[in-house]
Amino acid sequence: MIMGFFGIKMNFFKAGGSGNIDSSHGGAGLLMMLLAAVLLAGCGRRFPIHAERSEVSYEICSKEQLPGQLQTIIEKKKQKPSAFSFHDGGYTYLVVCYGEKEYGGYSVRVEECSRGSHILYMRTQLVGPAAGEKVIRKKSWPRLIVRCKKTGDLCLIEP
Repeated sequence: MIMGFFGIKMNFFKAGGSGNIDSSHGGAGLLMMLLAAVLLAGCGRRFPIHAERSEVSYEICSKEQLPGQLQTIIEKKKQKPSAFSFHDGGYTYLVVCYGEKEYGGYSVRVEECSRGSHILYMRTQLVGPAAGEKVIRKKSWPRLIVRCKKTGDLCLIEP
C-alpha cells in the first residue's frame, strides 16, 4: 500500500497466474517499478493511473461464487482493513475488507470500476447505517468482492 495524492491509501497488485494472490506484502520488483513510475511522473511524464479510463463490466460475488482458496484467504484477512486481488480461472477478483465493526448494518458500494493504461482500477465506499436506523449490536466484517474478466493489468484498489 502506498499513499497517493491527498493522503489516499492505494493498493497496487500485479494481475496474472492461476490461483495467485498478489498483495502489498511482497514483490520488491513491483515496488521498484512503482517507485520508478512515480519518479518519472515527476519528470513530466504522466503516471498511468491518471490516464483516461473506460468502465469495466464486473459482478459482485456472493460467498458461494468464490473459489475455495479465496474464501479461506478472506476469512483470514477480514479482521483488519485490507485490499487485494486474486486470480483464478478466467477471472480477476478484487477484494476490499473494511475490518471488524462493533455492529451490523454496513454495506460497501462500488464507486468506480474501470480500466486504463494497463491498470484495472476499483474505488469503493463503506456505507454505515443511516442516522436513527436500528442497528444490531453484533460484530460484522463489511467487505466486497468483485470479479471481472482476467487481464494482465496491474490492479489498483482504493478503499
